[in-house]
Amino acid sequence: VLLGARVIWSHRAEPRIAIGATRQRGRPCGAYSTPRQIAQSLIQDVLEGLDQPSLSMLDLSVEAGQFPITALAGVPQSKRVRFFGIDRDPIALRLTRKLFRFALQQRGNEQFRLCLTCRDSLFDQLPSGWPTTFDAIVGNPPWAAQQKTYTERVRSLYRPWLSDNFDLYLAFMLRADSLLRPGGVLGMVVPSPFLFNDSGREVRKLLLEKYDVLCLRVYPRRSFVEVPCIIPVSFVL
Repeated sequence: VLLGARVIWSHRAEPRIAIGATRQRGRPCGAYSTPRQIAQSLIQDVLEGLDQPSLSMLDLSVEAGQFPITALAGVPQSKRVRFFGIDRDPIALRLTRKLFRFALQQRGNEQFRLCLTCRDSLFDQLPSGWPTTFDAIVGNPPWAAQQKTYTERVRSLYRPWLSDNFDLYLAFMLRADSLLRPGGVLGMVVPSPFLFNDSGREVRKLLLEKYDVLCLRVYPRRSFVEVPCIIPVSFVL
């Protein structure tokens, strides 16, 4: 399934798939689908860090629903879960709802609830009725921003933790930190340069001062087909 794809039919030729210009990935667009094995590992690591009968979980960039669907498959049916997802893309949210409904039919877990909202998770307030803090925040946040004006807005909002040349996922870590309850668990998938690059120094320092490292996994190069040169990592704090 491709977001933004449509089939063009012609009586003179074979049908072909066209992708809208705003969704073409000829250059970095900042968001990539998370491979199943990485999502499964991250969800399992997060669940091992939380021993409680009910959970509230949040994904700040839900895309096509990889993490709520993976959580649905991995959470024991005896555990009550409310999974909250945010994305600016209404098409991604529509696809998430469809895929989740299908997965729920297969899984049949009445204790698992999914709540979605279309907004900017870095700037917008959470919907009324949602928790103000969460037991776990998980996901694969956008790694880079396309628009310079958006990058400048993010930098001004999250100073002094973001340098002049920062990666967008750092802002998602800061936003997640503000929404996690004391004793909660933070799990994210990011590119490995986060572990050592200079632009992430202040965010690393903040996280290491406030959190314990529960798990760090390194995945093979080419795990993400869109960025074959990058080695992804996942961490749970």
